[in-house]
Amino acid sequence: MDDHSDDTRRPLSPRIEVYAGAGRKRWPDDLKAQIAAESLEQGAIVTDVARRHGCRPQQVHDWRRRARLGQLVLPASADTLSFVPVVSESALPAATEPSGSPEAAL
Repeated sequence: MDDHSDDTRRPLSPRIEVYAGAGRKRWPDDLKAQIAAESLEQGAIVTDVARRHGCRPQQVHDWRRRARLGQLVLPASADTLSFVPVVSESALPAATEPSGSPEAAL
C-alpha cells in the first residue's frame, strides 16, 4: 500500500514523526571570526566558504557585519603588520626633584 498518495478520499495516516534534533547549532566566537576572515580573503566566495564549514551564507554575512561593527574580532592574518614596543638598553635620565608646582605645556 502506498502511503504517499495524493488521494484526498483516503484517511490520514495515524503515524506521527517526531524530530528530536539538538536544536540550533551554537557557533563559538573564535570559529565565527575564522570563517568571516576566510570569507574576506581575496577571491573567496561567501557561499563556498559557508558550504565548506556547514553553515548558511546569511550567517557568514551577519558575522562579517558584526566584524565591521567591532562586535566580532577577526584573527590577524599572516600578512598583517604588527608593531611591538621598542626596548632600549640605555638607562633613563635620573628624575629631578619636583619644583613644588606642576607645570603643563600646551
